[in-house]
Amino acid sequence: MAKAACIQAIVTLKQAPDDKQVSFRIENLDSLLPQNNSQETFIANTQQVLSDYFLLNVDADALFETWNAADNNFLARTAGLKGIRLLRQDPVETLFAFICSANNNIARITGMVENLKKRYGRNLGRIESANDSDEFFEARIQDFYSFPSVEDLYCENDSVERTLRELGFGYRAGYIAKTARLLHEKEGGGENWLLALRFTPYNSAKESLLELMGVGPKVADCILLMALDKYDAVPVDTHVWRIATRDYGVTNGGKTLSAKTYKIVGDRFREIFGQYAGWAQSCLFSAEISVGGGGEVRPKKRKMIKLDSIDVKEKEFGEDEENSVLDGMEEKSKIVGKVKREDLVVEGKRTRKTRTVFGMGD
Repeated sequence: MAKAACIQAIVTLKQAPDDKQVSFRIENLDSLLPQNNSQETFIANTQQVLSDYFLLNVDADALFETWNAADNNFLARTAGLKGIRLLRQDPVETLFAFICSANNNIARITGMVENLKKRYGRNLGRIESANDSDEFFEARIQDFYSFPSVEDLYCENDSVERTLRELGFGYRAGYIAKTARLLHEKEGGGENWLLALRFTPYNSAKESLLELMGVGPKVADCILLMALDKYDAVPVDTHVWRIATRDYGVTNGGKTLSAKTYKIVGDRFREIFGQYAGWAQSCLFSAEISVGGGGEVRPKKRKMIKLDSIDVKEKEFGEDEENSVLDGMEEKSKIVGKVKREDLVVEGKRTRKTRTVFGMGD
């Protein structure tokens, strides 16, 4: 899949009350247009970026039909969550955001990501709403920043780490600074190195990510799934472990999530859900943490899998790695609606509130 065109703009989205369409608006469009670029071209590029970001080339309806037919537990638990989509996110932003997620909660992760952008990113401008009943959305006056590049975070000395520690990043400050240095040293640049992992087989790509500071097996799988096109990557945290043992016949005599356990859970999801197992896992994860998501469901009886019979070298994960993915996945698992690429429509007016409508199907 080709990389989408890059845009540097504030784009706002709003879902219609009838849930049938999503509109986007490019803020301050006139001021963003280069002399040699038309409004139509800029809107088309933005549309391409959004289509890429929301993976509109993937037929989510067909995936859900396949998963529902394969697994009645999935059908029962995700009945009200049909609109869940994976996001194809920027690899650099995804990497550093998940480093921030280690042993952390959503509020602090959000604050750290915002501080990274404010301190090292570029100011993209601000949204100012004339009143509280703006016809498009209700907005606060707020500055928006781009996420910093690898080079923005790179420094030969320890100034970046010191600054981030002062901002409350704790030990994660060292992980971010050291990972930025490692990426800076990659041939062709860190961003290109990360993007190349989209075309690298899953196991090799995961091994490459594990070379970076602050990246363990689960964080690596989150990055692979959400930014590097590895839709069969299955991040396993305590929630997913509970799903696997309760609903999918995985058993383990111990209480710790080990490397052996981790591999078996991922293989079990891949066996049932196929090449998009990570997407299916995200749906089950969302159902698990949502209100009523853990309700009583009677799945088909499944053959019990004994982990002791699998010859995998066992390594216990530390507390940070054990807990890091839960908050990161909660932050990034978002219900964004059922969007069909073929229904994209552009309304062509050259105004600040230029709007494009995404048709959302029946």
